[in-house]
Amino acid sequence: MFIAIVLVAPVLEELLHRGLIFDLLSRRVGAIAASGIGTVLFVGMHFVGASGQVEPIRLVSLVTFSLAMYVVRVRWNSLILCVLAHMVLNLIGFAAIAFAASA
Repeated sequence: MFIAIVLVAPVLEELLHRGLIFDLLSRRVGAIAASGIGTVLFVGMHFVGASGQVEPIRLVSLVTFSLAMYVVRVRWNSLILCVLAHMVLNLIGFAAIAFAASA
């Protein structure tokens, strides 16, 4: 589970969202619109929490993270930085869930 959540998912998701989707859309609609559309798609994949409920705080954090990753992608033209940041975020979430389960 750790490998899938912390290592594999960030690579695949960043290649899809900040890689393929951003590259295709930014050529047609520009970087800002591509970032907005990509954020909607990214949030759509992650919005419903583990409880199966829509969580407003989750929406805010997902939008913020996604837009920040698009800034990184545009400013430094780097998918690697996006992948590493996504891995760190998932590691923190994984550790929090593991810690809560053991308490």
